[in-house]
Amino acid sequence: MEGGQLQISKASTSPYHISFSIESSQQSLEAKVVREAGGDSLSDTDRKIRDREVEEDWCADFARALAAAKSKKVNWRVFQNKKPGEEMVPIVEPKIEKFARPRMSASRRGRSLGD
Repeated sequence: MEGGQLQISKASTSPYHISFSIESSQQSLEAKVVREAGGDSLSDTDRKIRDREVEEDWCADFARALAAAKSKKVNWRVFQNKKPGEEMVPIVEPKIEKFARPRMSASRRGRSLGD
């Protein structure tokens, strides 16, 4: 995929998403936190604090994903690593399509489809 983009969000971090940009010709993947325009009513000071909290949360998730990839012998190299709060969180227009994975009840987890 050339120039592909994907945004993933967690209910706990709405209106924030992690935005992935893929450039296959360069074998690169860029990941950054973005915020939907008009997604909250926080003051500028509170928004900066919330931006940093969300970035810290996503960075911790990304570090766990990289560690899991390393344990599976997946080769990767970080070209640029910006710290939470180092830059302003980009603001993006809200997306119309929202997809959510259906939640499975605790009683159904771990069972095969034939159960």
